[in-house]
Amino acid sequence: MVGAEITVPSIPAAKPRYWNFALLGVYTLSGVTSLAFEVLWTRMLSLQFGISIFGVVITVAAFMAGLGAGSLIGLRWGWRLKRPLLVFAALEAGIALYALGLPWAFAGLDSLLLRYAAGVSLVQWYLWQGSALLCFMLLPATAMGIGFPMVLRVIAGGALSLGKLYGLNACGAALGALLPLILLPVFGWSLAVQLVAGLGMSVGLAALLLALIAPPGPIIPTGAHRDDSSVPLASMLAYAGIGGAAIMLEIGWTRLLGGPVAHRICTGRDSGSISHRHWHR
Repeated sequence: MVGAEITVPSIPAAKPRYWNFALLGVYTLSGVTSLAFEVLWTRMLSLQFGISIFGVVITVAAFMAGLGAGSLIGLRWGWRLKRPLLVFAALEAGIALYALGLPWAFAGLDSLLLRYAAGVSLVQWYLWQGSALLCFMLLPATAMGIGFPMVLRVIAGGALSLGKLYGLNACGAALGALLPLILLPVFGWSLAVQLVAGLGMSVGLAALLLALIAPPGPIIPTGAHRDDSSVPLASMLAYAGIGGAAIMLEIGWTRLLGGPVAHRICTGRDSGSISHRHWHR
C-alpha cells in the first residue's frame, strides 16, 4: 500500500566479544587471499601474454569491475538474508575452488583460441584473448565483491565499525600482495595457488562456523536500510573519479617499478580507514 509505514525488525542482541574478534580475523584473512590470488593471476597472465603490463591491466580491470558489480548485487539482495555469513562462507570456498580449476580453464581457452588464430591480426588476437580472460577473471572478482555487503549485513547494529572492518581487510590485502613474493620462489606458481586456495577454504570454513554459532538476524525489508537523504550525483561522480585516478596511478607505478612488487602500491589509501576511525571523533 502506498504510504504504508515500514516496520524494521529489531536488531538482535550484541554478539560476544570473541565472536567479533574472530570475524575481524576471518575478514582480514579474506583480504590476504583476495590479493594473493590477484597477484598470482597477474603473474599467470603476464606469462600468457608475454607483456607484463597487459596482464596487470586485465587483472586489475576484472577485479575492480567485479568488486563494484558484486557490491551492488550484494547490497541489493543481502538485506533479505537471515544468515548472510553463510553466503560469505560459500563465496570464499567457491573462489578457492575456482582458483584451483582456473589454470586448466586457461589451458582449454588457449587451445580453443589457437584454432581461430590463423589469419587474424595481432590486435584482434589480443582483443579476443583479453576479452575471454577478462570474463574468466570477472567471476571470482564479482564473488569477492558480493562478500563485502554480506559482512556489512552481519555487523549492522553491532559493536564493530565499518572503518575497522574495511581497514583490517585492506591491511590483509597488503600482506596478500606480498605473500606471492615468498611462495613463488619456494614452491612455484602451481603450488603457490594451491596453498592460497587452501587458506581460502579455511576462511570459508571459519566463516561457516561463525555463522552456525551466531543467531540468525532479522530480514530487513527492501529499502528499509537506506538513508532517506540521497547522495548527490555530482558527489558520486567525483568519488568514482577518485577511484579511477587511483587505479591509473596503480597501473602507472606498476609499469614504472615493474612486476608484482609494485602491485597494489596504493593499498595505503584503504588502510587509512583505520586511522580515520581513531582520529575522526
